Amino acid sequence: MYLMSKREQQPSNTPPMRLQAKDSLNFTGLKDYFVNGKLSGFAYGYPNSEKTYSNKNKENPFYDYKDDGYLFIIHQDEKSKNQTPASIEFIVLENGKILLSSYCKQLEMGGFDEALKLLREQAK
Repeated sequence: MYLMSKREQQPSNTPPMRLQAKDSLNFTGLKDYFVNGKLSGFAYGYPNSEKTYSNKNKENPFYDYKDDGYLFIIHQDEKSKNQTPASIEFIVLENGKILLSSYCKQLEMGGFDEALKLLREQAK
């Protein structure tokens, strides 16, 4: 996947950053990636809800998951002035789309810290 900026011709309510996948699939916009002009360290998004994408009408592989929500923890290299993340953690909330903004605030406030700590230990 590629972390990309919003294109100039896109509507003003389009998130400023997005994750672009292979074959031009816009995986998700990253809402709240920037807050007050600064990197927030957190973002949220959700899959495209259309059955197809692109002008070639390619089948959207995420269509069956259109009600899911994504939370992101963006880790920056503290020493680098580059705004490219050092890593991004990705959390999928099944059927979580409708409450994503609230879940993202909860994530920022540490509401998922214990669960994430356990998952990170299990992943090692």
